[in-house]
Formats: sequence, structure tokens, C-alpha cells
Amino acid sequence: MLTLSTAARIEKNKVWQQSAWLTMLEIQDARLEEPLRLVSSNRNVVWGGYEWIAFPFEITSVKQSRSEVPKVPVRISNITRVIERYIELYDGFVGDTVILRVSNTAGAVKNENDAYVVTTDAVVEETFTVQSVSSDALWATFNLGGSLHGFT
Repeated sequence: MLTLSTAARIEKNKVWQQSAWLTMLEIQDARLEEPLRLVSSNRNVVWGGYEWIAFPFEITSVKQSRSEVPKVPVRISNITRVIERYIELYDGFVGDTVILRVSNTAGAVKNENDAYVVTTDAVVEETFTVQSVSSDALWATFNLGGSLHGFT
């Protein structure tokens, strides 16, 4: 099982904090010039030297057991059909790599494009493979599996 550092655990458990937790999703496909980099935030974020696009997504309940590889359903907003177009162009990203990261905005500053520049390291970084994708008018659901580590 992946465990958080003591500092990350203390920050996570605070009732009130000045910083926010960022969940970032990087979808890699060899046919893309750049991976899709999405952040669940109300504004774009610069992290790791790249701009991450603010885009609504959520990680639903992680299905994990001792006998199976964890399955992680990720729902990405499909209201504008932007994600639908990528799904069509890239065969649903099936078999492609998705990296899930969590970082904190502590010490972040805004740049000239009104994006937050975040300098903290990821406290969680998990690599998955897209197993399947489905979509409707509201959500594109990516079913991820094959994590290299446990997920907590």
C-alpha cells in the first residue's frame, strides 16, 4: 500500500487550511504531440513545468482487493463533448497510460495567465492503463487498472 508522508498526512487532516489539494490526470498516447493534462480545479495550474487545464473530473470509488489489481473509475465531464472527440480520435485511449497525481497548492503564486504555479511535489503518483471507456451526454468514464503500486 502506498502511504502518505507524515507532513502530507498532517496537512490532509487539518480542519482548515490555506492551501488546496489538486488532483491531476495525465493521459498519454503516442499519437498526441503532448499528453492531455487535466487538473480538477477552477483555474489552470502550472506544475512540473507544464500547464494543466482546469477541467471537471472525479475519481469514483476505488475497487481494490488482495486478489485483484485495483480498478479506478475516473469520470471526466463530457458536457462540451471535448473529451468525446478525443475518445473518437484515439480509440478510447484503451491500452494507454494514465498517471494520477495529487499535489498541494501551498506556496503557489499566480502567473501572467492567471494560472497557479505550483512548486510542491506530488504526494501521490500512480500509473494506470486504460482498460475501457464509456460515455454519455454528461460523463466519459475511463476504467483504469494495472496500478504499479497499491492505492490508498
